[in-house]
Amino acid sequence: MKDLTGPAFAREVARAEALGEELHVSWTSTPMPGDRGQTVVARLESRPSGAVRNASFMVMADGGVMAMDATAQRLMARGAAAQGRTMTTRDGAMMQTP
Repeated sequence: MKDLTGPAFAREVARAEALGEELHVSWTSTPMPGDRGQTVVARLESRPSGAVRNASFMVMADGGVMAMDATAQRLMARGAAAQGRTMTTRDGAMMQTP
């Protein structure tokens, strides 16, 4: 997960610094029922302004990752582009397959 979005987070950090802010990122995960994978949420907090954004991802048991909201989609798209990876969509959701 962090490998996929790492370049995008680096860009977010640089953008925050240009605005005189610090970006703090924390991660939480919750297992999905039936060993189907887990839901992962990245919390992005800008300091000192206190602005908070969340990016939610579904990490499937087979290693695939699905963006669950617009922030996650942006991070995945930017991270994939920086690494030369291809993103796919299924039922309108952005995905990275293993």
